[in-house]
Amino acid sequence: MKKKHIKYILLTLVVIDLLLLALSFLFPTMSFFNIDMESNLPTIYQGLKLILIGSSSLLILLLLPIASIKLERFFWLFWFFMFFFLGVDELTQLHENIQTYVRELTGQGSIIYEEVFTDLGYSSTPWLLYYMFFFILSTFFIVFAVRKLEDLDKSSKLFLAIGWVLFLSVLLVEYINTKEGIMFGPSYLILVSIEELLEMVGASFLFVFTVSRVTDLLNSLKSKLLDS
Repeated sequence: MKKKHIKYILLTLVVIDLLLLALSFLFPTMSFFNIDMESNLPTIYQGLKLILIGSSSLLILLLLPIASIKLERFFWLFWFFMFFFLGVDELTQLHENIQTYVRELTGQGSIIYEEVFTDLGYSSTPWLLYYMFFFILSTFFIVFAVRKLEDLDKSSKLFLAIGWVLFLSVLLVEYINTKEGIMFGPSYLILVSIEELLEMVGASFLFVFTVSRVTDLLNSLKSKLLDS
């Protein structure tokens, strides 16, 4: 695959993202297209996209030793586990029930943890309390890793930066939209639409970032074979 084709893949994915959002507005009474519901077309599409990011990371992990590159292995191993988990989470809606699962496993510990934030004025969805530190630590790791990965070109880093910022923005919009007094209010549908679009487009950029690295490695190996 040539590098210029990556942009066409991104454009195609973003068009599909916008189309799914449009279908939700065009058929508001159909659960299959509703972006605010689970186990339907938007959820399956997004979940599969996230799993594909993780699967592409596995291919990169297989190609790196062949290309004699060692430094990137930790990053792509992290990338695989993160997006495979997020894909499964999206398809199973694990995060929507994380509060119940954690309480069953830890007992009073999770209740105390939640009460600390409630006392500080937190009144949004519970799952953010359990996922926010994961995303914060992941952000620090990604920034540190990308600065060390000299083989990544500027366009790949740009795809990563845009995708990850959009992904983090989802958490902010989710926090606002599920606060008491805002959830199911007049602005709820608009905020849900923004949140889902940010998540879908963010994943599209991150998918293209991952595929771009696969392309670079394959092109590099192809050049080595031709030279030999």
